[in-house]
Amino acid sequence: MKSYNEIANAVFEKRDNILEQKKCCKKNAVKIGLPVICLCIAAVAVLGIGKMNKTPNIPESVVSNVSQTVPPSEKEENKIVINTEFPELPNNSVSDFCVDINDYVPMTKDELRSFYGTEIFPRVPDDMAEYLGHLGGGEDRRYGIYRANGGTGDVTHDNQLILYVNREAQERRALDIEVSKKYRYMSVGYGSISSHDELTKGLDFSIINGVEVYIFYHSQVGYYKVNFIYNDTGFSIRADGFSEAEVIEVIESLTECGDKYKGNEYNPNPVLPMIRDFEGESLNAKIVPQNGTVYMTQSLQNAMEHYGDKAKYNVGITVFKSGTALDNHSDEVTAVRKRFSELGYIAFFEEYWLWEDNYKTVLGCHFSYEELKNFNADENHGYILYLYDE
Repeated sequence: MKSYNEIANAVFEKRDNILEQKKCCKKNAVKIGLPVICLCIAAVAVLGIGKMNKTPNIPESVVSNVSQTVPPSEKEENKIVINTEFPELPNNSVSDFCVDINDYVPMTKDELRSFYGTEIFPRVPDDMAEYLGHLGGGEDRRYGIYRANGGTGDVTHDNQLILYVNREAQERRALDIEVSKKYRYMSVGYGSISSHDELTKGLDFSIINGVEVYIFYHSQVGYYKVNFIYNDTGFSIRADGFSEAEVIEVIESLTECGDKYKGNEYNPNPVLPMIRDFEGESLNAKIVPQNGTVYMTQSLQNAMEHYGDKAKYNVGITVFKSGTALDNHSDEVTAVRKRFSELGYIAFFEEYWLWEDNYKTVLGCHFSYEELKNFNADENHGYILYLYDE
């Protein structure tokens, strides 16, 4: 059986090929250190939700775990229905949308709870740990949303993908939670988005904490798929290697907060425009910053003089060592990005499509005016800083 990382990488590779074929705008984030499109890995899970089967083929061990884990009082209040047959997926799904890294607004977990008006991080079994890789480029994974006009306008994309894994389990044991307020619920199949109503039409539902919850169990593969709407936020969950009792516990933890977070939608204030281009002389290719020094292009300096602290700046960074530019795929540049994150910079790698099979990887940061003025250049590297689109 493939490992979790192998499955995830396969999905991302197929997603990238689809995006290339659709030829989204030149610098849409294709593979990015920040959560550009939180929906990608859910493509693994979109195998469907089944029609009601009155006698579902649930493993005996799963049934016994339910009686051991769920208290009798809760079982009386909840109505658990398991769907086991695949429906036909709709053919009229939404697709072909693009997001721009410049519209990204990072958010803390508490800010996300406020934005969605509900709890989105569940209680999980003790052996599960939050997965911090791939989307976040390491141990500093970030969550966030996208707002038009450089992060200042309407929300254009708000999906979060929250992952938990057990790397030590012999078989795949993972929990993938996709959350969406804009779409309420989305199931992603290589770029296609289906609404909650489309994917639950004609299915029977459970009642958990008074909420209609659709649960499907895939007996051949051994995973649960769950969809529900709570506090006007859509949840799509895939649980691999979980017992039914564990799945119900996850659902209960996400549907019990009541009005604790409701009505407190997060809205960054003040929201500053993100500058990615400005007039200025082209970069002199002969400039080679020595270790411990930083060179800012004329366009970046002009933008800073024009906007000051009334804007943020989307900046690309070329890292040098002893007069030689380093490869952005190298471990040393990865370590530089990690140091930036530890300093509080919003640092990321972005790989975008140029033409045919040609891609370019950029080390970038979203800087405030003060962060640029006081940029921390370590003694082992030199830096060229330039606006993303100059």
